[in-house]
Amino acid sequence: MQRLEFISRKAILFITWILIAFFVYGMGIVSILTPATREAALPMTPIALLLTTAVLLFFARTVYTRRMILVFIAIALIGFLVELVGVQTGWIFGHYRYTSNFGVRWWGTPPLIGINWLFLSYAWAAVLQNTASAPVHRIVYAALGMLAYDLLLEQAAPRMQLWYWEKGNIPFSNYIAWFVLALFFQWLIRRNRIVTQNNMALPLLLLQIVLYITVILYI
Repeated sequence: MQRLEFISRKAILFITWILIAFFVYGMGIVSILTPATREAALPMTPIALLLTTAVLLFFARTVYTRRMILVFIAIALIGFLVELVGVQTGWIFGHYRYTSNFGVRWWGTPPLIGINWLFLSYAWAAVLQNTASAPVHRIVYAALGMLAYDLLLEQAAPRMQLWYWEKGNIPFSNYIAWFVLALFFQWLIRRNRIVTQNNMALPLLLLQIVLYITVILYI
C-alpha cells in the first residue's frame, strides 16, 4: 500500500511538472519570442508566478504549521516593503521602476514582488538543504544561489518589460542588497526550522532559468 502511495505521489509530481513546463513555460516562451503575441503574453507574468508559487507550496513535504505560515508571510511582507522603500528612495537597490506587466502596483511597487521573494527563498532553501552539514553553510549557499539567479533575472527583466533601471545601468549596490536580503530570509527559514523538503523546487527553478536564458539570447 505504501509503495502504491509512493508511486502515486511520483506520478502526480511528474504530471504536474509536465503540465507546468508545457502550458506555462513552454507556451510562454513561444508566445514571448513571437513578435505578434509578445505584447499579450508579457502581462501574463503575474499569473505564471502565482501558479508556480502555488505548485511549489502544494508539494512541500510537510504539514503547514502556524510558525511556517507566519515565516512565509513575513518573507513576502518584508520583501515587498524593502522593494517599496527601494523604489521610492533608490537607497537600497538603486533607481529602478516597475511596469504594469508585474501586476498591480502600490506606490510604484507590485505586491507580487513579495511573493517572488517567498518563492525564491523557499525554493533555494529546498534545493540546497543537503549541501552542507552546518546550517550557516546552507544559509550562505542558498543566498549565493539566489544571487546567481538574480544575475540572470536582471538581464531578462527589462526584455520582459517587468522593470527598468535608470539609464539602463544596474548598480553594484543592487547585488549587495539582494545578497544581504537573501541571507536574512535564509537565516529566517533555518532559524525557525522550516522543513524545506520539496521535490518540485529544482524543476521549477530550472524552468525559470531556461526562460530567462532564452529571453536573454533571443530578445
